[in-house]
Parts: sequence; structure tokens; C-alpha cells
Amino acid sequence: MARELEGYRDLLARIYEMFPGRLALTREETAQVLGISEKSVQRNATIPTVKMGHLVRVPIDGLARWMARESRVC
Repeated sequence: MARELEGYRDLLARIYEMFPGRLALTREETAQVLGISEKSVQRNATIPTVKMGHLVRVPIDGLARWMARESRVC
């Protein structure tokens, strides 16, 4: 079993607090969480997304994992 990334649970809790009851975010909401522009979210191919027809959503658990992984790189 893979080891959980440090800070993952804290990030996940913080995002769920911002968007209670949600499983996925829009690009605009993702930009709000990350403090960057929506265009930057769209251009960053490493942020996990799910496409449903023409809609693009970012799963909250995937975003928290991505944030924890990216913060370790810096």
C-alpha cells in the first residue's frame, strides 16, 4: 500500500471546508484554492481533471494529492 503524502489530509480538510459537500471543483474554484488565474489552471496539464462532455472538473481528493506532491518538489 502506498504511503500517504505528508500534508494531504490537512489540504483535503481545508478544501472540503471551502466547498462543503462537493466532490469536484470547476477550474474557477480550483484557481481560487490555488491562488492563481483560471487560465493558469487550464494550462497546467499536471492538475488532475475529469472530463464529462464539454465540462472539466477537478476532483478534490486528486487536487489535494497533487498539492501535497507539488509542495514536496519545491
